[in-house]
Amino acid sequence: MSMILIVDDKAENRYLLQSLFRGHGHSVQIAKNGAQALELARQSPPDLVVADVLMPVMDGFTLCRRWKTDPQLSAIPFVILTATYSDVQDEQFALKQGADAFLTKPAEPRKIMEVVRPLLGQPAPRGTAADSSAQPEPVYLKEYNEILVRKLVAKVEELEKRNLELAKKEEMKSRFLIVAAHELYTPLACVFGYSELLKQESDSEMIAPLCRGVERLLEVSRSIIQMSQAESDSLPAKKVRFDLNDLVRERAAGLRAFSAHRNQTLQLDLPGGRLEVTGDPDELAQAFLNLVLNAIRFTPDGGRIAIAASAVENACAVDVSDTGIGIPAEEHERIFEKFHQLQNVIEHHSGTTEFLSGGLGLGLPIARAIARKHGGDIEVRSRVGAGSTFTLRLPQAAPAA
Repeated sequence: MSMILIVDDKAENRYLLQSLFRGHGHSVQIAKNGAQALELARQSPPDLVVADVLMPVMDGFTLCRRWKTDPQLSAIPFVILTATYSDVQDEQFALKQGADAFLTKPAEPRKIMEVVRPLLGQPAPRGTAADSSAQPEPVYLKEYNEILVRKLVAKVEELEKRNLELAKKEEMKSRFLIVAAHELYTPLACVFGYSELLKQESDSEMIAPLCRGVERLLEVSRSIIQMSQAESDSLPAKKVRFDLNDLVRERAAGLRAFSAHRNQTLQLDLPGGRLEVTGDPDELAQAFLNLVLNAIRFTPDGGRIAIAASAVENACAVDVSDTGIGIPAEEHERIFEKFHQLQNVIEHHSGTTEFLSGGLGLGLPIARAIARKHGGDIEVRSRVGAGSTFTLRLPQAAPAA
């Protein structure tokens, strides 16, 4: 009965080889990397070693070179079994280091035993393998580095290919959502109109939930359409020079009813003079509305929403602050991802979801996409339990000629 040393950092690979060799009547030693294998072998030399290449601490190529230059171990057959280093150049390099056989994964059990069996029966004469690895250290390192660079380039190309495939899938998904939203919006609007008429002409309790359901579907469709428009590469639909103070003042007035519904205080602090920006007022109003509605949604009843505008470093800024639940630091960027939902959000009081666009996870992504489309951005400062401040920052309009 022969003793075979298996060297592999993956437990499933070690298990399969262990089962195979024991099934053929051999005993087995296990090592998780090259350094551990050398230590075990010097204490109790095996009759054969089967080693992977890509391992931590010491890889298979280095182990093979050390093995075949060690007088105590050099005559013991060394088999490389690898999935990563499978090119002809890799095999040639392994043989230069003294490897007695080179196999690539996945290898059939029959093939492995066809290679292992004769090596166990006819071990290499002591010293013969060591002669084959007399490659000078600088030459070895040069060839080894070339192999590593080649693998790195191949891995980068593979990752680029996968990223391209993922991007194509993401584009297809986005196109589907946009087309579906457009196709649904018109018939849903018709259904909503008829359901509103039915609600006026009927006292049935079933009509009100129907209206709310259709209204919610309309909001979902509208949000997806807005997201596609905000993310488009085109410039803002309109490019108008206007006072950001006026936009904030006008939209905030329309939002007071929403905050009052939850006994929230909505404060407005606007500077004297003008904050002039250039862009599409309707799109920027949507971004501002999304920020304020988000603040209302995540602020408990009786809380406070503060809106302030200012000019800072050639930019116009609108801060929307709240006394809400706050956002964990690790979520500060993720909240701007499409369809991302904060975990453990506060429960809304009855009725608030009728006018707040909650649940879809597009409000903040739409707002940031609009801001960036206008050359600006949205930043967040927040701590759990201490509220949040979202800042919409836009470039100031160039001075009038």
